[in-house]
Amino acid sequence: MQAMETPSGPRLYLGGVFAGAGSIPSPNLVAWTGSAFEPGPGVGTEVLTLAVFPYQGQPRLVAGGFLNVAGRNVAALVGAAWAGLPGSPTPWVGGLGVFDDGSGPSLFVSTPVIGFHGSDYIARFDGAAWSGPGRGIISVARALTVFDHGSGPRLYASWPPVTAPTSDRVGVWNGSAWTGIGAQLPFRPDAMVVHDDGAGPALFVGGPGSGPTVTLARYDGSAWSGLGAGTVGPVRALASYDDGSGPALYAAGTITSAGGAPVAAIARWKNGRWTPLGPGLTGGSVETLAVFDDDGPGPIPPALYAGGTFTHAGGAPSPFLARWAPPACRADWTGDGVVDFNDLLGFLNDFNAAGEYADLNADGVVDFNDLLEFLNLSNAGC
Repeated sequence: MQAMETPSGPRLYLGGVFAGAGSIPSPNLVAWTGSAFEPGPGVGTEVLTLAVFPYQGQPRLVAGGFLNVAGRNVAALVGAAWAGLPGSPTPWVGGLGVFDDGSGPSLFVSTPVIGFHGSDYIARFDGAAWSGPGRGIISVARALTVFDHGSGPRLYASWPPVTAPTSDRVGVWNGSAWTGIGAQLPFRPDAMVVHDDGAGPALFVGGPGSGPTVTLARYDGSAWSGLGAGTVGPVRALASYDDGSGPALYAAGTITSAGGAPVAAIARWKNGRWTPLGPGLTGGSVETLAVFDDDGPGPIPPALYAGGTFTHAGGAPSPFLARWAPPACRADWTGDGVVDFNDLLGFLNDFNAAGEYADLNADGVVDFNDLLEFLNLSNAGC
């Protein structure tokens, strides 16, 4: 999923393998306007990755995967049609990332090609010409993320460079060379996101694993650390999202446990502890997460969207796509559209259980001040 601004307003683009969304035919790519699905030009047999990159004078949606657009597998949406990026590598594309090393933004494309302009498994496009960034990495990277740990932005890839041991797991491009960062992780990184959990911005990395293997780690630029008791089960997607109570890290995939407690595919890390998101997402896995504001600058807060193979969200049918967002009115605790005594009872249940959502003033503690905050919200109404 990729959110971007278009001449028609903000859009959330969803790619994958599908015939359409709802009753709208739109092979493998569709746009969500915030209130309805909008068809896009069909593309290829599978979209694996999306990015926004300045091409031909303006930001464009770029897709990678098994596309076959004029024989290319990385293409830009120009107007209402796809345009294959000229001169691009021809194999399938597994990861896209945009990074500016000081000479202007470039699109980094991870693809199973050896020796492309002297580089392996990764290529660079500056909007006009292709080049090979260094000697490359050892395999196709699903995740490419920019992170600045204090010495300037760097591009991180979910495979180590060819010059580092394969056990290093993560590679970083500084604009002139690839290096390893000593990521001796017990899993292959498939997802990356930058998030500030209160201790400063850090790079969070997740991936597949089985049994009791912890599948998520935090890198602050100098050392790796875990997140409490960690997660069990493959982590395929990560996002930093603020639901109104403060920023939190969301991890999703086929996670079965977070912080030692059972969860269903998705969990939240905030204030040094893990919490589930209600009944979670069931019937399949989560493959991608994205934050999108349905009404742009309007009063509705941004929401967290999850896409994947799951069939149910929060116990209700919601095949392949689900939305997590705070209530439009925080005093309407039950979400039934009315502020009444039932909302007070619902809040008190969460308050007595010291539930995270009962921490209304976001100070990390559920106490009497949160009860006062709720009563103030309730008296104000909606």
